[in-house]
Amino acid sequence: MGEKLEVDPKLVIPNPKLSIAEGAIFPWAHASHKIGRQGFFWWKLEELAKQEKFSLKTPVKNLPQRVLDLVLQGGGEWEGVLVWMQRRYHETDSEYAREEIEQYMVEKLCEACKGKRLKPEILAELSLQEHEKRISSLVIKEIVNRLQFLVDVGLEYLTLSRKTQTLSGGEEQRIRLATQIGSKLTGVLYILDEPSVGLHARDQGRLITTLKELRDLGNTIVVVEHDPQTINSADWVVDIGPGAGKHGGRVTFTGTPKALLKSKTLTGDYL
Repeated sequence: MGEKLEVDPKLVIPNPKLSIAEGAIFPWAHASHKIGRQGFFWWKLEELAKQEKFSLKTPVKNLPQRVLDLVLQGGGEWEGVLVWMQRRYHETDSEYAREEIEQYMVEKLCEACKGKRLKPEILAELSLQEHEKRISSLVIKEIVNRLQFLVDVGLEYLTLSRKTQTLSGGEEQRIRLATQIGSKLTGVLYILDEPSVGLHARDQGRLITTLKELRDLGNTIVVVEHDPQTINSADWVVDIGPGAGKHGGRVTFTGTPKALLKSKTLTGDYL
């Protein structure tokens, strides 16, 4: 994904003025509260303090950096707090346990790919021989075609770092459209709910062209839309109204866009 979740020391020890005995290591203190002060975590910390000759009653901000690093990162037979939490996060099958640990984690750039989401081998520069260029030309052509689909539906501004949950409903639909064009399926019924949402008016024509390409492959495209350009480009219009919500729900017109313009409906007047 280009990023990974890592346990953040500042979230694990939110108040360095506290000592470990006072609960400075918040996730462990929280767990210790449930299982008692003689629980596993507390026992291990006491053992570490004796071994490294430091007091659990000393405020964390006054502990030597060597000790703090040891507590957090571990060393020898001692598994540090951060290491334990990271391991626990990846090994547990409990969704609840993962969510508990996630509140102490932050997203950080992947060191291997620097956020580019590809293996180092893939990111390496290639020097191709002539016959290798001929072989790769087919792959490159396919990649360019797929990218062109995204351009055609007005999504050329999307970046690789864009997360799925940040996409609008219109953007998600247009991404699916680009995928469907590439699949070359026929005999499919597509139902789109306002795919023009978030789309600049100048790109609307390209989206309509894409929809017609899907239609011409032998598919049926049903579009719920209020955009005049899309309505005028339709083969057949079903106008539902006359108002919205509880004031709508009746079919007020069916026919071609040209016939709609001549009708006495609200949409006809609007167009």
